[in-house]
Amino acid sequence: MIEIIKIDNFKGLKKLEISNLPKISIFGGKNNAGKSSLIEAIFYCLDRENPLLLNRHFEFRATPTPNVITEDYFSPIFHNFNLEKLIQIEISGSKILKNQFEIEFIRNYNKNRDSSIKDNPLLRSIAKTSQGTMAVSLTHKVNSKLCQKTIISAIGPANLNIDKQVSINTQSIEARFLSSNRRSNYSDECEKFGILDKNNKKDTYISLIKNFDSRITDASVISINQVPLLHVGMHGLNKKIPIAYAGDGLNSLSSIILCILSSNNSIILIDEIENGIHYSMHKTFWEAISMSMDYTNSQLITTSHSKEMIIAANSVFQINKPEHFKYYRLNNNDDANSLSRITEYSSEEISQSIDFDMEIR
Repeated sequence: MIEIIKIDNFKGLKKLEISNLPKISIFGGKNNAGKSSLIEAIFYCLDRENPLLLNRHFEFRATPTPNVITEDYFSPIFHNFNLEKLIQIEISGSKILKNQFEIEFIRNYNKNRDSSIKDNPLLRSIAKTSQGTMAVSLTHKVNSKLCQKTIISAIGPANLNIDKQVSINTQSIEARFLSSNRRSNYSDECEKFGILDKNNKKDTYISLIKNFDSRITDASVISINQVPLLHVGMHGLNKKIPIAYAGDGLNSLSSIILCILSSNNSIILIDEIENGIHYSMHKTFWEAISMSMDYTNSQLITTSHSKEMIIAANSVFQINKPEHFKYYRLNNNDDANSLSRITEYSSEEISQSIDFDMEIR
């Protein structure tokens, strides 16, 4: 479980440090406080071996990936779009070694040139005037020891080259990310459901979503026009229907439950967890989340704008598991270059804030 997070120069965060993260964390705050940047940074650190890592930004923010590789392709992940600053992300915990991930922009990179001049100061000086290509260096260290170094460089106007210079097997930590624009695509849903079905967890999934909608009777993957889709059976219907037709709330909960149940000891990252869920169902929603987390021993780090969602989560965890839950409010800084200010609320402090009608979002 992640307990400590440190982030420098990533997207909306100039500098952020958090310690003592519990099993379930909700991050709130006003627009542009850095909530989404926080969970994206964690995912970047854990998904560092993905060759399409740099495309994640465009996927998460539902923007088209540029057809031409320019500075605009690299700059969105850097704080204030400043390519000269080094991105540093660090996570650690009692059972997680200190993982350090760095992203550095290289304005003038040439693979053959840079490897041949590495130990020659005179050639390095001359090479500064020779033309190279734009690139980023991705460096992963464990307990300060170099374990992986990858250079992703532009080839021509629209292609990327991936050059792994150092690669040592390290502790693997699985992470799942659900962005706010989305939950996940149909094939991913079917694959996750297939994992549950194979491991005899299908009934667990059905019982959890049935608490949200009692009409549910069954679930299965059915191919329509050679496209596999997750279907559900419901009382009152004479055939199964795609779960996407059963309402945004059920569809949203299903995506999250599938994400949690299909992996063990994972880090689950969800942006704007309240999306698609009516406030009257928030408590039922969190009860299902709590039970699914217990089955897999995973950790959930999420963001939310909803006071009702925060209150509902607290009401569920306050009774039996208050130590498993915390709420954090990220505060906007007048100085974009200063350390992010964080207000931390335990379950008891959330209850006190609610009793005194204090704003916590």
